[in-house]
Amino acid sequence: MGKKFDLDLVGEKEAEVVMFGVRLGDNAKEMLDCLRRTSWDVEFFDVDREKNLAEGIKIADVGDLEISSEDDITKKINGILNQKKLPFMFSKSHLATYYALKAFPKDVKIISFDAHGDIKDRVKNILECRFLGKSMVPLRFEAARAEKYNSTTWLRRSLEDGVDDAAIIGLRSCDEFDFDFIKKNKVLYFTPKQIRENLEEVKQNIRKFVENSKVYLSIDIDVFDPAIAPAVDYPEADGILFPQFSEILKEVFDGKIVGIDLVEIRPMKENDVTEFLAVKIIYEVLGLLPRAGVT
Repeated sequence: MGKKFDLDLVGEKEAEVVMFGVRLGDNAKEMLDCLRRTSWDVEFFDVDREKNLAEGIKIADVGDLEISSEDDITKKINGILNQKKLPFMFSKSHLATYYALKAFPKDVKIISFDAHGDIKDRVKNILECRFLGKSMVPLRFEAARAEKYNSTTWLRRSLEDGVDDAAIIGLRSCDEFDFDFIKKNKVLYFTPKQIRENLEEVKQNIRKFVENSKVYLSIDIDVFDPAIAPAVDYPEADGILFPQFSEILKEVFDGKIVGIDLVEIRPMKENDVTEFLAVKIIYEVLGLLPRAGVT
């Protein structure tokens, strides 16, 4: 492995938080290397709060997991949980979240910051689909299985597997069939318009959602407006901004955080604004861990 994250790292045995990358999807290694490299250019001291956001948190960066089977991610997460540590995963493909969730008990709730519902049932003609390139079907599935397990179906599959409940924050791209599933299955969702116009109400609903609950937090970078996060596969217009994200994130951490991931960066040549934002998000998350009782 090249550079590790620019944090005051410890060994895995001492760590409270274990960071690792997953080489899943096209250009996954490029994304993971770029994320770590960018961390060396972003200060984790917060001027407004006058504090080091990672202060007092024991963090290990254990490198990247190369995928050879569907079980690899689940086994990796299980190993971290068995050590009573918090897993923090990074991946090019949101499909990684599905396999991460298989390591957790079914009473976990999912908070997904995402422009998309990722709630489709299946995608026909998977390799030619306008929603999916090869990067979205990164495991060597036969076509029929790939149609059902990919980055646009992971949340639906997780709910079908019995995960307790889910909330999608920043939703602004789905078809009528996706939306019908969301409504029928009472998946909590908030659009950027709702967040802009009723932020306090959104925050209140998130607090209720996570109260006395185990929470798995997944952050797809395309939840943000492409003006501040252009390096994604599908830069949907009218996304949320960082101050809105930060305000809502505080409410998420009123729950018991059991796992975290950040996914779906597509590096762009000579434009690393998205990676800078992603690193800022990582530090923001780390700074809230004591609030969730992780450290």
